[in-house]
Amino acid sequence: MIKKILYVSVIIGALIISSCGTQKIAATAEKSKATRESIDADSAALSNLQTEMVQKLGQQGVDSSINRKIVSLLSVLQDDLSKIQQTVDAVDFFLETKKNFRPNNYEEDVKDYVRRLDSFQLQKATRDRIYQLLDEAVKMEAFQKYGMGAFLSPEFTV
Repeated sequence: MIKKILYVSVIIGALIISSCGTQKIAATAEKSKATRESIDADSAALSNLQTEMVQKLGQQGVDSSINRKIVSLLSVLQDDLSKIQQTVDAVDFFLETKKNFRPNNYEEDVKDYVRRLDSFQLQKATRDRIYQLLDEAVKMEAFQKYGMGAFLSPEFTV
């Protein structure tokens, strides 16, 4: 009788432990997938902005100093996306082996990477606002012609 109770409790304990690991794996896989989708969307937005900047520069529709600043900001944002892409790749590597989600291995190896994914997702609104501001800056006309009426009498204006 005692052996049966002990046997049943061991089985229940093993099920609980294995289900926690399965839940961690599923949650981590979902975070990795969502982050990968965000990276793809952000990368496309940055590529569009960079293409517009090149077109405007070719048409002389943007000042060269503004162009340098926006291009340097775009490269910083792309570097950040590259770093988080490496984090997603590392998490995907950890997802390949269930052993990585045991309590000690998870705490030592995987948890920091998952935290980075969480923090990236929490900053989505900030990134979207930055992309919106950059888009507005790119679409703004650099050179607007005004009549000289403010500086000269009307007979000198064209």
